Amino acid sequence: MRFTWLLFLALSSCFFCSVVCAKPAKAYCKNPYFWRCYGVPHTCPPGCPKFCQVDCRICKPYCARDKPGAVCQDPRFIGRDGIMFYFHGRKDRDFCLVSDAGIHINGHFIGKNNRKGRDFTWVQSIGVVFGRHRLFVGARKASRWHEFDDNIHIQLDGADVQIPSGEGAVWESRGAGLTIERVAAENNVAVEVTGLAEIRARVVPITAEESVKN
Repeated sequence: MRFTWLLFLALSSCFFCSVVCAKPAKAYCKNPYFWRCYGVPHTCPPGCPKFCQVDCRICKPYCARDKPGAVCQDPRFIGRDGIMFYFHGRKDRDFCLVSDAGIHINGHFIGKNNRKGRDFTWVQSIGVVFGRHRLFVGARKASRWHEFDDNIHIQLDGADVQIPSGEGAVWESRGAGLTIERVAAENNVAVEVTGLAEIRARVVPITAEESVKN
């Protein structure tokens, strides 16, 4: 039985950006089938105060980066079995994230040099090869972070993909079996390669605080 690869990605756009968030963000269940939870505001957990999602079935917020398949931070990986491990890699290098019979996914790392002998790294983009197609999902480089600027960059077979604006907007290529949906108005998309993979990618800044932690 074949299973679908599921990845949650945080792609880094710029270094040491100042991001001020006075209050934790709110998240909502967006599935009207769960009418008791639909539209009810939830405060994001301390582990992800700026962005979270709501599990409509149990009506509770959660951090996507803590689910199996997550690739985020410096970076850390959570496998299908829920086991977490850290991978530092090297800046400006490409590393294999997923390799399967029908799909291959590489991650491009950016970072800075460290006197301790290893680089501090973050995932800047991914490249997906499936069938005869090549998909690129990455974060545009930004000198300063503005929350309402769309810094996500997507290409299919070398051509830019222009997703209509607005949360919930959808772009699709039937020939490639590819669907891309905006989960938020900016910097957050859900990508589905039919029968092969579901990828959730969000562009985030690297703050000075996160750099120190790493």
